[in-house]
Amino acid sequence: MPDSTTSVILLAPACFSAPLAPPSGDSVIEPDALGSPSPSTTDSPNNTPQNAPCVIESVTQTVEQALMGAIGLPIPDIGNVLNNKQGHSRQEAQIENWHMPVHIVCADPVHLLADKDNARLLPCAALDLQDAEADALIKSLNDLIQPDGLSVHKGLQGQWFLTGMDASALDSWPSHAVANGKIANFLPRLDTAGDWRRLMTEVQMLFHSHPVNEQRAARRQLPVNAIWFWGGSKPPEATATSGPTVYADDSFSQGLAAHYQLAQHPLADFQVADLATVADTDATTVIVDLSVYAAWLAGDADAVQRAKDKLIQHRVEPLQRALANGDIDKFILDGCEGQAIEEKQRAKRGFSLSSWFKQTLRFKSS
Repeated sequence: MPDSTTSVILLAPACFSAPLAPPSGDSVIEPDALGSPSPSTTDSPNNTPQNAPCVIESVTQTVEQALMGAIGLPIPDIGNVLNNKQGHSRQEAQIENWHMPVHIVCADPVHLLADKDNARLLPCAALDLQDAEADALIKSLNDLIQPDGLSVHKGLQGQWFLTGMDASALDSWPSHAVANGKIANFLPRLDTAGDWRRLMTEVQMLFHSHPVNEQRAARRQLPVNAIWFWGGSKPPEATATSGPTVYADDSFSQGLAAHYQLAQHPLADFQVADLATVADTDATTVIVDLSVYAAWLAGDADAVQRAKDKLIQHRVEPLQRALANGDIDKFILDGCEGQAIEEKQRAKRGFSLSSWFKQTLRFKSS
């Protein structure tokens, strides 16, 4: 095996979650529940190699946190994670007269399902919101808030952003981190966040009887009855570790990599075979695959399972083989929900991550 310290970190949020459960609590396979790995001989030598995996705890609960840690940046508190404004600025640079605002936060359209003393958040991905509906809601909202110097803008990838309001007091969690969960503990909580709480209330009142929602109700669709604001922090001044290469398609990952001048490529450009030719013996490759997460947020159980199967076939197993072949020294699969699997080479035949991973990806899904 060559003298190498190369590693690959695969960030695949929701890959350890039950298909339609929240991304916390019972949906996560806790390390203690896994028990001790037992030997498995289900994989043939021509299939996935048998390496040495172990389950490790992580301090990250979102893909934003996990990516920042993977490239060597300080990991922020979940209420102070960045938004994808770096990627947003990069996308909008092609629009004439676009200048990056001083204050910009994510403004995610959501459905809040109220109960007796709380509300459950259903993310935009589960609402099937059409472009024309989004445009109409944004227009009405801007008519309301633009006299106060605020504005909502829709990015090229469909994200909504609010500009013009100081976000130093905005400590709400990202909407996708709260998805399908109760929101009481994740709203802006600081005493100085009163303006944000009032704005959320004004939006709910505006959207309550909006024609878009009346039409959605007639079609038996959930209304877009709120906006969830988050992500007002600035990128830390710390320097990312030298050399990580990022493969991703989402604007946050691309924007963060660009901000710290890291090598970056579209997800489709990643080829496992290229790992054998990496000259830098301290290289780290970070892959951000949101396919499972997108299906989970959309509430499509069948799509979740298909995405997990594809993740195994096209990401996990090829990287296991690269590890066994000596092309990389370490492979980490991070579910971005408080746990990860770290796998290293193993000389003797024994427990196979491939068999264990296939079983755990289906945990509670049947």
